Amino acid sequence: MPKDKKNKDLMSTQVLLAASGLDEFYKYFDQAGHSMFDAMTHASDLKVEQILLEVEARNGVTFNNVVRIKLWKALRYQWFRGPGKGLNFVERVDVQQLHLPP
Repeated sequence: MPKDKKNKDLMSTQVLLAASGLDEFYKYFDQAGHSMFDAMTHASDLKVEQILLEVEARNGVTFNNVVRIKLWKALRYQWFRGPGKGLNFVERVDVQQLHLPP
């Protein structure tokens, strides 16, 4: 994959966290080397947990459960809100009927 294409898929973790009202925690992610997040990757539960554990370990902090859940959801659910995922809902009545030959 070309380097320019890969850079386009990355988004600032600061923007990601700010969208969930968690921008105050960006400093921990930045200091742990997670200043950018791949917006096109469907991060698994395990991957998000590993990121959070690494951020906590590198900063010597432990996020309380309420904050940890919000951080987890912000990272895990980013893929659903990422580029190309903002499709409009289509009502069933708006879909034309498909006629197949017998």
